[in-house]
Amino acid sequence: MMKKLNDIVKANMCLGCGLCTLGVAKDKPVMMEYSDKRGHLVPSIKKASAENAEIGYRVCPGKVYKIHSLAKKYELGKYFNEDLGFYNDLSVVSTNDTKILSQASSSGVMTILLDYLIEHKMVDKAIVTKFDYTQNGPNAAAFATNKLEELIDAQGSKYCPVDFSVVLENIKGADKTYSYAFVGTPCQIASIRYIQDNIQDLCIKYFIGNFCGGFKSYNNLRRIIKLNRLNLNEVKYFRFRGGGQPGSLKVQTENEIITTPYPEYVKMTGYTKVKRCHFCVDATAELADFSCGDAWLPEYIDSGVPASLVITRTQEDNEIFKEMKPNNRIVYYQIRH
Repeated sequence: MMKKLNDIVKANMCLGCGLCTLGVAKDKPVMMEYSDKRGHLVPSIKKASAENAEIGYRVCPGKVYKIHSLAKKYELGKYFNEDLGFYNDLSVVSTNDTKILSQASSSGVMTILLDYLIEHKMVDKAIVTKFDYTQNGPNAAAFATNKLEELIDAQGSKYCPVDFSVVLENIKGADKTYSYAFVGTPCQIASIRYIQDNIQDLCIKYFIGNFCGGFKSYNNLRRIIKLNRLNLNEVKYFRFRGGGQPGSLKVQTENEIITTPYPEYVKMTGYTKVKRCHFCVDATAELADFSCGDAWLPEYIDSGVPASLVITRTQEDNEIFKEMKPNNRIVYYQIRH
């Protein structure tokens, strides 16, 4: 039974998100260290009984969270579906914004929504994820921005652990008049909501979640690069998906570009998704305000128009989405109950 943060690490249920590093006590905060065996960052805990380690355990999404009871607490949705959770509306969305579509995995709806929230001063910045390029290859890191160009750079599914420790520390100390939209996986959203409810307000007003089937470690990402006979330290650009629906893998160095259609490369390395993902039932980000994913429906795939499925979970969220249509941000919008 997992009762401490150490237990989660020993059980290999850590997701490498770094959210357990939220240090609010005087004792030394939890630190993250890279594990070659696990292929991602894991917490290094000197004293499991220390207050910050206890906070890290409570925050950790690696243990279970009660999705339906939490959704009721947050007053999400007037309808309920066993697969979708509580929701207000279900929509299919597309756009004709060629700049956003060029790097998107499907319709680019997350980027359009974030830009709309910032433009209309509903939030000051969005917390998103990009790849940084290091001697050890691409590394996914979260950051906050209000610039459309940086939102576009952050497009695309990462399919690997994301470290939030740095951005978490930055927004902890930020001006509390600032507000944010947070984009992440279902488990990350559950953890951030817990932090805001029980530990410290991070001024996150809207949660935007991607449909999630789990992700793999950096051992998988690096193996993909090596199988394409490229050196990790020479990679200048990497994406798992993008460039249209369903998109393609793209790895670029100074002298070479490799592309592989999705999902041909998914089983290339033999690595499976991290252990915690095998037990997850929160595939549609049931605790998000907006849940977004590919519209894998024949009528949309066959149309040739990139489309996304979007679940809005409160009436306020639904009204925001409706307001985007007359502003020409959404060119196709259909509600289904």
